[in-house]
Amino acid sequence: IAEYREKGGHSESGKKIYATYCAACHKRGNIGADIGPQLEGIGNRGMERLVEDIIDPNRNIDVAFHYSIAALKDGRVITGLKRREVDQTVVFANIEGKEIVIQKSEIENQVKSPASIMPTGFGKAIPAPDFRDLLEYLLTE
Repeated sequence: IAEYREKGGHSESGKKIYATYCAACHKRGNIGADIGPQLEGIGNRGMERLVEDIIDPNRNIDVAFHYSIAALKDGRVITGLKRREVDQTVVFANIEGKEIVIQKSEIENQVKSPASIMPTGFGKAIPAPDFRDLLEYLLTE
């Protein structure tokens, strides 16, 4: 936050950073997927809350975005955001933003985690100059 306040960022570059790091799960405008929360108006939260949401996504998570763990009868384990149930199937979205369709009859056990599908510390993986640009994009456009 201090570095952003001191040096600022570049929104156009931030849009590219968003497309690289965030768009697999989040949608803003016409860019991204509809897995995690949509980011229209995210800048209204303010910089401190935005940084908190990126660095520590489990701190203030909406229950709708807690991930599920499904143990399948064949031994596989599916971890992802439970999106919907359609007839005899359950649709999960994984960390890559891809939807996985599983037959209900294949599921042996399913539990909901108290955590977000967004990895903890995700923002720390983004280099500081890119993070500043991402903040500028999210806060200003």
